[in-house]
Amino acid sequence: MKIKYFVYLLIVAGFGYLYWLSQNMYVDFEKIEASAMEGDRDSQRKIGLIYYEGKILARNYPKAFEWMKKAYDQGERDPEMVCNLGFCYFTGLGCESDPEMTFKLFQESADKKFPKAIFNLATCYSAGFGTNEDITMAQDLFNKAAEYNYSPAMIAIADSHLNGIGTEQNNEKGYEYLKKAADLDDAEAQFRLCTLLKNGIGTEKSSEKALFWLKKSADQNYSMACQELGLNYFRGSGVEKNHKAAFEYFNKGAEDNIQSRLSMGACYQNGFGVEKNIEKAFQCYSDASQKYDARGLFAQGMCYFQGIGTAKDETRAFQIFQDSASRSYGPAASILGYCHLNGIGTAQNIESAKRWLQIGLMQNDSLAMNILSKCNAQGLGVDKNPEKADAFKEMAAISSGMKDANDNFSLLFLAN
Repeated sequence: MKIKYFVYLLIVAGFGYLYWLSQNMYVDFEKIEASAMEGDRDSQRKIGLIYYEGKILARNYPKAFEWMKKAYDQGERDPEMVCNLGFCYFTGLGCESDPEMTFKLFQESADKKFPKAIFNLATCYSAGFGTNEDITMAQDLFNKAAEYNYSPAMIAIADSHLNGIGTEQNNEKGYEYLKKAADLDDAEAQFRLCTLLKNGIGTEKSSEKALFWLKKSADQNYSMACQELGLNYFRGSGVEKNHKAAFEYFNKGAEDNIQSRLSMGACYQNGFGVEKNIEKAFQCYSDASQKYDARGLFAQGMCYFQGIGTAKDETRAFQIFQDSASRSYGPAASILGYCHLNGIGTAQNIESAKRWLQIGLMQNDSLAMNILSKCNAQGLGVDKNPEKADAFKEMAAISSGMKDANDNFSLLFLAN
């Protein structure tokens, strides 16, 4: 489950750093730090919170854990701090992961009716982390957290109803709980509510309401909503076609969403909604490839293969295609087959070509269909078979995606 963080506002005044903490009071960081070092447990709690949140100073989980643990060992039992300390033990951030301590701390904080801790405790019961798995107890705790209007708990309950986990499947109740969370301005819930409305799951189908919630979510910079709304503007789906608006939403979502980064690259490559800049396109694709994303690797490889935004380098392209194809990306498997077939970036190897093209075909990739059509028509690595050639050609014609190795690959990232 996604763990949300509180937002703190930075205020700078005079010579000191002033911060707005969750208690809604101004404090001088240097004074708090000095007090914490002298052993004041409340100051230690506050310093731990500053490092834990990372909103003002750079986030530093080892320091956050160190200060919160000092405060805890001195008897500080602020439920938020105890919950955060439990989360450190849960994830191993700043310390070694410890399921038993995780459960103990979440339980302590939950006993003081801290909603986030109640939710986290439910997650422990659901996953059997630090305690025996108990779906019934998990559901009870999710419901308890939801009573405090904690939206992640409402989303968890919605998931239970939509998927029939721990209860009978009930799409209407799933919709109801997502709607409650969306009304609390939870961006994830708003995006997921859009999906239900768009498909008529648990409620009457409504494109207008779906778009309303999608925009609400995107306005909060929820990356998946930004990507989908960007595609809507690009295609003119439910909104007036506007490539500039599409690019702006892709840009908003790009920090947390690899698909948005790829869509940005496609816009730069083609000049959709922004001035054409193939160097920036290459950079967007390279950023995505650094996350070891199969699509990003493929895009970067295609840039080297076609010489877009960088020097053409077929050998390097081939190596990158291998990385992408190893992550089960159909277009990469197909282009590998093409390279083996024609000796591009590697020695010609008909058997390897056939193997990779079959992998691309199994993933319904149109490029593999077109290449196999030509192979069967010309007898390349197989016996001539005009009937098979025509069948593959027809399959490729009705399939979306690249038809030729030199096609504009970037359009793949604006298709869905």
